[in-house]
Amino acid sequence: MWGSHDMLLSSHVDNVASRRLEEFNPIIEDLVEAGRASPVSGASYSHGPTASLFIPNRRTEDIMNAEHAKAVAGAMSALWQGELPGTVRVLSAVSDAHRDYKPHAKSRTAWELVTHLATSDVWFIDCITAGKFEMDPEKVKAAEGMFKSVSDVVSFYQGTFPAKLAELNGKDGEFLAHSVDFFGMMQMPRAAWIGFANNHSVHHRGQLSAYLRSMGSKVPDIYGPSADSGG
Repeated sequence: MWGSHDMLLSSHVDNVASRRLEEFNPIIEDLVEAGRASPVSGASYSHGPTASLFIPNRRTEDIMNAEHAKAVAGAMSALWQGELPGTVRVLSAVSDAHRDYKPHAKSRTAWELVTHLATSDVWFIDCITAGKFEMDPEKVKAAEGMFKSVSDVVSFYQGTFPAKLAELNGKDGEFLAHSVDFFGMMQMPRAAWIGFANNHSVHHRGQLSAYLRSMGSKVPDIYGPSADSGG
């Protein structure tokens, strides 16, 4: 339930977003005139103003060349790989006995977050590699339903994620510079999507870590010792 503070904050964010769009409009117009970007009208957000956005064309050599893409992919892959130990510790901290815990009726259960985090990390890599984001609800349900315990999820994640990420990072710069569409909402080079996927993973790991104490678990080290681990 939103309070007055939330509504004021949202209004402030929307106003800032509007001003930023106005500031970028001259730059965007120059890009369109030069053929470096395409207009996409009527893009809408979960909150905030509806505006005309401009996203890169599929030819991205003027936005991120092969050399840049290779460097970005290497940096983003290293960052995501570096999150692996902390993510495994958070996943492992969930008890099977209390995995149905959720802090609110609208929240996902801990188990739903565990399976979503592990499978969606792999899904992101597969989609980035394929050059197309596709979401099949039945496949998602099957993927998340193949686990019986938290340890099953952890074993899958540790055995699948690092190899797939390394394979993607090993692609050449031209491959990594290619722009990939995200369900018609936005487009970015493959290299940039690696960073986006890492953000998605950390977001859900943060949600899950906030569940732990309330469900009787201890918060493990993530970016350093926690109060439960002697920090």
